[in-house]
Amino acid sequence: MQIVFSLILFLFSTFSISKEINPADWLLWHKVETELPYSSTLTIYPPVMLYAENGVLRGSISAPYSLSGNNNRVINEFLITVTDARGNTHFLEPKLESVGFVNDTGISMSSLSSNSFHNGKIQIQLYKTNSVENRQELSDRNKKDMTRQQGIENALTNIRIPKPVLGEVWPIKALTLQGQNIDVIISSSKFTIIQLYSEFCGFCRKAIPLNNALNASENIKVIGIAGTNNFNAFKRHLNTSRLEYSFITYEDDYAESALLEATGQQGFPTYFVLDATKQVLGIFVGNSSLERWLAAQAI
Repeated sequence: MQIVFSLILFLFSTFSISKEINPADWLLWHKVETELPYSSTLTIYPPVMLYAENGVLRGSISAPYSLSGNNNRVINEFLITVTDARGNTHFLEPKLESVGFVNDTGISMSSLSSNSFHNGKIQIQLYKTNSVENRQELSDRNKKDMTRQQGIENALTNIRIPKPVLGEVWPIKALTLQGQNIDVIISSSKFTIIQLYSEFCGFCRKAIPLNNALNASENIKVIGIAGTNNFNAFKRHLNTSRLEYSFITYEDDYAESALLEATGQQGFPTYFVLDATKQVLGIFVGNSSLERWLAAQAI
């Protein structure tokens, strides 16, 4: 298929600065307290990237653009505010800057910038225009979020996993699917790697051969922790995926999210490395960070 690519550049436009948000114009879509650099991974809002450079807040936002739609400048329907470390609020209103097309669809891009920015602990608020469609979407999302949060809280009452703290003993108690007390596994190994696992996580599946090999080694044992909404289906997954290490499994529609919340983590896979006394020696997010630790230990 022939791909037609064109790039339209517009003159750089400054961003409007105002002192308050008018609720008649904008709906608060998402709020987060964080530090820069910030990169959103939300499915409810276009990708936003923000960073600080020599007292200037900079970043970008990208949004869909279509030649066939009635409103092809969707990017103008968003607003970003950042409250800096001194409590000053910076208003970033995207204005269409460039568009990349593949056939009749593409992505519109806008740079974001604000001066006199004080970096540190900040608050980012993402807004959409106050329209009938957006109000309904926000209402539906809030109801869904409330149902999900209640489900997570219910699942947490069954999981009861204490949050692991680096440098401290992790008083986790559980039996594996095979009925073995994990204390027995941990106390008999120099290192135990406990993996937050999801059957829907591609990176988790990619790490199966390495984790199987580690579990078969002399000084390391691997234990997976997973949530599932179908216990029997998950056991079949373990067999078909040739997972050869022990697993602790919790069954609930919100078990995966509850596991992340209980352990204070953001995603799968996450690895907790314990010594024989259950002291947490390391917390590693992703396969590559664990592999670097293993290389440093010459394992």
